[in-house]
Formats: sequence, C-alpha cells, structure tokens
Amino acid sequence: KEIINEFKKYKKYLLVQFSDIIEWNEENIEKVITDVIESNNLSFKNIAKPLRLLVTGRLNGPSIYKLLKIIGHKETIKRIEWILYKNIDYEKKNSYSQK
Repeated sequence: KEIINEFKKYKKYLLVQFSDIIEWNEENIEKVITDVIESNNLSFKNIAKPLRLLVTGRLNGPSIYKLLKIIGHKETIKRIEWILYKNIDYEKKNSYSQK
C-alpha cells in the first residue's frame, strides 16, 4: 500500500506521457519512465515497482519495458486510468463517511 501511495504523485504525469507515445515500443516506454525518474529525482524502483503492481498485480517480474510493450498501449493506459479513478472514488467515499 505504501508503494502505491507514493506513486500517486507521479501517476497522472506518467499517464499523460504514456498517452503521448505514438509508437509503443520498449525504447519509447523507457524514455518516458526515465524522464519521470529524472524530472522528479526518483530511483528506478520508485516508478517500476508500483507501475508493475498497478499493471500486472505483481511486484516482481521481467523488464517493465517489455511487460508494458506486451500488454499494449491502450491496455496499459486503461489499467493505470482504472486504478487512478478507483482511488479517487475510494478517497471520496472515505471522506464523506468520515464527516
């Protein structure tokens, strides 16, 4: 849970960057992830582990670039969006129930 909470800060930015990729391949996926890492002064694991968890449901596995390429552009974005909106809905429900 801690991994996902930390990742929330970068999830929207990553989603926008992934959406802008025209040719979905390992090289372009790596460029986006590297940009997010460098722009936010993060380590690779700060992005790769939660991204892998969000997209595959697992913390460990093969190269994140290969995984995302295999899963596909639309499906990767769909899974990130689903988690993003699911978290927003969950947070809204919890804030209403605490009032």
